[in-house]
Amino acid sequence: MNGIKIETPAMALPLSNGRGAVQRSEGFSETLKSAIGEVNQLQQAADGAAEKVVHGEIGIHEGMLAMGKADLSLRLMLQVRNKAMDAYREIMQMSV
Repeated sequence: MNGIKIETPAMALPLSNGRGAVQRSEGFSETLKSAIGEVNQLQQAADGAAEKVVHGEIGIHEGMLAMGKADLSLRLMLQVRNKAMDAYREIMQMSV
């Protein structure tokens, strides 16, 4: 299973390809969409793992690992959302 990719701020800057042309990497919204997609995939994998544990297809260890990954990724996504909302509120207060 794939984990969540962590990118440094330098990856969000335009990059030169050595021939004078500038390449653009993913923007914030694209990065956020792909992270949400990965969290969704981990949640679906955890659901599938739970069903497989019930049917005896995989061991409880593997099922718990999948659920742990999904739980951790969801918690991280919620923290990012909370920080973004806090930043938005702070910006809105500055403009008043």
